[in-house]
Amino acid sequence: MEQKTCWCCGSKKIKTFYEVKKVPVHSVLCIATKKEAISFRTGDIKLAFCKDCGFVFNALFDIRNNEYSEKYEATQSFSPTFNKFNEKLARNMIEKFDLHNKDIIEIGCGHGEFLKLLVDIGNNRCVGFDPAYRSDVGAPAVRGKLEFVKELFSEKHKDYKADFVCCKMTLEHIQDVYDFVSTVKKSVKNKDAVIFFQIPNFETILKDLVFWDVYYEHSSYFTKASLFNLFNKAGFSVKSIWTDFDDQYLMIEAGLKGKSTLKISAKDLAYLESLVDKFKVRAENKIAEWGKRFASYKKFNKKVVVWSSSSKAVSFLTALKPSVVEYVIDINPRRQGFFMAGTGQEIMSPEFLKKYKPDVVIIMNPIYLEEIKKMLSDINVNTEIITV
Repeated sequence: MEQKTCWCCGSKKIKTFYEVKKVPVHSVLCIATKKEAISFRTGDIKLAFCKDCGFVFNALFDIRNNEYSEKYEATQSFSPTFNKFNEKLARNMIEKFDLHNKDIIEIGCGHGEFLKLLVDIGNNRCVGFDPAYRSDVGAPAVRGKLEFVKELFSEKHKDYKADFVCCKMTLEHIQDVYDFVSTVKKSVKNKDAVIFFQIPNFETILKDLVFWDVYYEHSSYFTKASLFNLFNKAGFSVKSIWTDFDDQYLMIEAGLKGKSTLKISAKDLAYLESLVDKFKVRAENKIAEWGKRFASYKKFNKKVVVWSSSSKAVSFLTALKPSVVEYVIDINPRRQGFFMAGTGQEIMSPEFLKKYKPDVVIIMNPIYLEEIKKMLSDINVNTEIITV
């Protein structure tokens, strides 16, 4: 059923602006066979923009399609580039908020890589919440230092102490965003605690026409304006909002008492609406350009691979369905040997390219370009490298 009101502020002043039909409802579940991958369950996307608060959401999202379990594999820690960013972020948080010998909660902790940094560098006591956490591959629990709860965070966890609450790349997966952040506020008893969230930056997606960053798992999309409005409405005092990771990530620092020191103007919302109004036509033009490029590759019998089996790649391949792409490359060994949801390409290791000898490698995230170029050089693979 299509949602007609904003999940963030309750306004009915919304307009839909971009639709994608029949996309996989999950992108990074480990799918064992090509047949299963091609027939994987699909859903529809209809992005809606709230004129009052700037929030963007999939009006056709159905939470019953969610399946966050041990089959979910989105680990980024096999990338040196990402690890460098993650460690820098941990050190910055520790220094900025004096996180030494403190109690820390992470909501949506994945396999605990970030929490382990906070333990190792700051000597903190950390608890991570995530139903997809796996003890066999994740950071090991350490009595009195690092604990994992394989559940979604809720008010029943209010007895856990917290001087710092972080939630990285999770809020975008949640439909009832206002209820969720309100639950966080009610559940943290220490009113001096610092709240930190990190999410994808939808403004960059709009400006750079990153159509492959729109996918079913992400029910909610934020810009600085809508993120501020959500936390401010929920009663947090918003201290700062900034971007990182080449403007791909949006970050917010908030407190549990006092008033927000930031302000969002009507001009900010007007600017967002102008980007929203242009997105459909411009994104469709970009998809058409990629379609022509893939047709040319096929005409000249080029061997093309996509580097990354992430949600971005699933969205990209689902939009274009390029028959010329037979394989996808990923450095995460836990993804290798499985198949891409929706389009069915087998996921292979970089070593596979020595034998396959591709003519073209398409990199799904430009921030990893230098890292991937070095890997290809190290295994003596000479090929054309392009980024989306």
